[in-house]
Amino acid sequence: MFYSMVVIAINITHCSFAINRYVRDRGVSYKSLGITSYYRDIMFFGSALLVSISFLILVRQWKDFISKWAALQSEINNYESLTVQKKIKLLTYCLIFSSIFEHILSNTQFMLTAEANPDRLRAFLDNANITSVFGYNVWLALFAYLGNFLVTLIWNYADIFLTAISLSLANMFKQFNKELRMTAATVPEDKAISYWRKKRELYNSLSLFAKTVEDKMSRLVLISFAVNLYFICIQLLNSIKPLTSFLRVAYFCGSFGHILFRTCSVCFAATSIYEHSKGSLPILYSVPSEQFNTEVQRLTNQVTSETLALTGCKFFTVTRSLMLTIAGTIVTYEVVLVQFSGMSDDGGS
Repeated sequence: MFYSMVVIAINITHCSFAINRYVRDRGVSYKSLGITSYYRDIMFFGSALLVSISFLILVRQWKDFISKWAALQSEINNYESLTVQKKIKLLTYCLIFSSIFEHILSNTQFMLTAEANPDRLRAFLDNANITSVFGYNVWLALFAYLGNFLVTLIWNYADIFLTAISLSLANMFKQFNKELRMTAATVPEDKAISYWRKKRELYNSLSLFAKTVEDKMSRLVLISFAVNLYFICIQLLNSIKPLTSFLRVAYFCGSFGHILFRTCSVCFAATSIYEHSKGSLPILYSVPSEQFNTEVQRLTNQVTSETLALTGCKFFTVTRSLMLTIAGTIVTYEVVLVQFSGMSDDGGS
């Protein structure tokens, strides 16, 4: 709790200085300032602050939440537990490596391209938001760099956390579907009603728990998708600017690839919840006529009518159609940027 409060205080400090710098310099020409850096800093630190607060809210409910998860998991055969553990570990390692690689590229290209400043260490540590108020001080610069590093960890951890939660919840539905597929065809006719009643009650428990997960994670989902989409658009905006050195090209490719990888990881993990929650329908549709009863009908109706998926505070539901919508938005944005860039070049000539 103490560490969380310290991180929140650091976030508030950085965000306040970024807003102060924007308000102070807003009268200067947007083109001369590169105004996107102001918005980027405010969005970066502001989103990390919201993530920290969201985790602080979640941790107060975590004990009860994870107890329900463990109780429900004990009712399902762990056919895929080792597989999903490997998936979560692999994705976690890949996301951590990707974030470290992106952070190293960012620091390297910034330090080595500060050719106008003979003191490259100062250019590397200098934080414009804090320096604009207090001037340059090595201790303040170290504090700002440490805060920036912590914020970067939080920024990436939110997506890792959502990916792990999504894969684990989807795995519970996958286990349910696999057990249903293995046992449904061999149920004796005289025990069909009791068998399907148990399966319906188990699915109903999964459904209620999935809604609980959605309620707990909706704030993080909304922040994650909004921030990732914003920074994808920022990188696309940077893509139309000339990159004058190999380091800048490497940083652009690494940073853009990292953001895309993070976004796709969260999207594919979250959409798997919806896909696996509907995975029992083919089995239910193939139940023989002599075994079909009201319990099968009720279970079929529930699986068909319910939408079990993560949402961004009910603003959107994370399904594959959302991924297509996001991809279409990104492509449209890039086309508009290219068109405006072409118009600017024609006007300049």
